[in-house]
Amino acid sequence: MKYLSIMFLATAMLVGCATTSTPPAAWDKSDQKNEMAKVRERVKDSTTIYRELIQSSDSAIPESLVARSRCVAVLPSVLRAAFFAGGSYGKGIVSCRDEHGTWSLPSFVRMSIASVGFQIGADSTDLVLFFTGDQAQEALFKNNISLGGDLTITAGPVGRSADGGTDFSKANVYSYAKSQGLFAGISLEGSMLQPDLNSNQAFYGQELTVANIMKEEKEIFYPNEAKDFVALLP
Repeated sequence: MKYLSIMFLATAMLVGCATTSTPPAAWDKSDQKNEMAKVRERVKDSTTIYRELIQSSDSAIPESLVARSRCVAVLPSVLRAAFFAGGSYGKGIVSCRDEHGTWSLPSFVRMSIASVGFQIGADSTDLVLFFTGDQAQEALFKNNISLGGDLTITAGPVGRSADGGTDFSKANVYSYAKSQGLFAGISLEGSMLQPDLNSNQAFYGQELTVANIMKEEKEIFYPNEAKDFVALLP
């Protein structure tokens, strides 16, 4: 019971941190400029991480998983807070395919992890999540997603030999973490994924959701970093 109480408190504090931010309307021009620089850098970092993942020879990701994914999320430098019973918090981006297979501009997301299982020997790590199937994509249109609750999630398989021997219909999300230069599958059950509307506001100049970006993409002005990330997706 004591352990559960600690975990509940950790989750509440992490989610509270994730949802508390300065309203975009209250930012002055200096704040807006600084925030724009941060979110553009986050997209650049996400692009680098995803490129490293798909080009990695030591920890090859099955090509069939990449090919069948409906959405891909990348979260650079997820920070671990040991005083929160192993909880962690990070921000990143997600892109989804439309019915024609075209990838959307990235939408910003944030993740809170309150799990003692998330201990990989580093203060921060990079995460990549592959969402498969319609249910996984539709869940990203919601405000809050519980990984392991709303969507099933499992550690992603590693190695080209896993390509033909893995049934990728068994889970909605397959997750990978980068530690000490190598990618490996990791379990993130119990994590919460939420839209980061403030970052969307800073990057696109308007407060957009994942659904908004997919439906209104032709009318959205976007920095070049967004195009660079989408160009890497299959």
